[in-house]
Amino acid sequence: MERLSHRPEGIHLFEQNKSIGKKTFQIIYRHGLSKEDTFEMEPGFQNFKKNYIGELLAHQNGKEIRSIWDGHIFMPLYQAQGNDGFFVVKEEFAVSK
Repeated sequence: MERLSHRPEGIHLFEQNKSIGKKTFQIIYRHGLSKEDTFEMEPGFQNFKKNYIGELLAHQNGKEIRSIWDGHIFMPLYQAQGNDGFFVVKEEFAVSK
């Protein structure tokens, strides 16, 4: 394994500018769907909205889907076209100066 003779400028720029104030999330749950499912999120959910244990998140095939985690909701951009209903994510860390 070779060692770099210097630290690449791109890493320095990323640390100085791009990562400040950014958050990192870990997916802790994926709610999958099949083509036969009827699925609808509860009104008012937006990406990264905090959710709590017991909170009603959606309805699937006429049944309630309630959260069993405290976390944040993340919804796929093309939710109606794929097999992902939603994700529950938790914040890992935020980069600050």
